[in-house]
Amino acid sequence: MRKLLELIGSYEQHKVGTILFYTGRIGNHEIIASVCGVGKVHAAMCAQTMILEYHPELIVNSGVAGGIREKNQFFDIIVGEACVQYDMDTSAAGDPPGMISGIHLVQIPCCTWFRDRVLEAGQKTGRKNIYPGIIGTADRFVNDAAAAYAKALTRFAELGAECVQFDEPALVKDMKTEDTELFTKLYQIM
Repeated sequence: MRKLLELIGSYEQHKVGTILFYTGRIGNHEIIASVCGVGKVHAAMCAQTMILEYHPELIVNSGVAGGIREKNQFFDIIVGEACVQYDMDTSAAGDPPGMISGIHLVQIPCCTWFRDRVLEAGQKTGRKNIYPGIIGTADRFVNDAAAAYAKALTRFAELGAECVQFDEPALVKDMKTEDTELFTKLYQIM
């Protein structure tokens, strides 16, 4: 957020409920920015609040994910073609895996004109590690992390995900030695 605010330069802060928004301009574009917090629930609350308060043309969500394909390398930039999720599972009711009831989609499409502009800008910079792909996301907090990760990664691979964003709150805090050992083991298995 700091870098974005530096680009904006002069900005104002507005608090709506518990969410802090920053408003300003970059060139001719009005920018509304916020840090939503961990997980899809916070992202949805922030996006909904932003839509109701500011009526944006476009919402860009950025974050960090781990590549799950052989071709993925550190620092690749994957621009979303679609998103798939793992948390909502109504397959017991006959829906396909990954289906989101109500909207009846497995893959939620991303904005194509924005994706194309980001990819074009990436090519102009000469970066070779920026490409389109499907983004997978999961917000599961479980007791048997190894089994849950293995199941989730298998499902995401079946859904065509290039990378997966797990909300791992422990990763952003000081971890105990056993936590570090668990994550090391998990990533070696993956």
